[in-house]
Amino acid sequence: MRSLSAIAALLFLILSPALGWLAGCSAEQTDLSGQYRSITSGPEQVEVVLALKQGGDGEWIVDGESTPFKWEVKDGALWLHAKDGGAITAELGSSGLVLDLPGVGRLEFKKTAE
Repeated sequence: MRSLSAIAALLFLILSPALGWLAGCSAEQTDLSGQYRSITSGPEQVEVVLALKQGGDGEWIVDGESTPFKWEVKDGALWLHAKDGGAITAELGSSGLVLDLPGVGRLEFKKTAE
């Protein structure tokens, strides 16, 4: 009878290609990295830039001030995680990203550059 570690190693070798293929096909692995731009509505229009970097780091830039965050795609939405533990989600639209922020309203981000 083979040892448990030998059986585990054999299963890993057999399943690794299938698991890698599934991970590559997953919608959760969508690469959204790049810069996105939105202009707030209302009397004072302010430019908001989302910079999504590969690897899950990002920046929220308003009036030249930058706030770092982590991002991920989960359950079909873009999740932005702040350092303090807060999180907001954005809808993934065909032409960009959509965020609804309390007190600010709806921000529609269009991708501008890589």
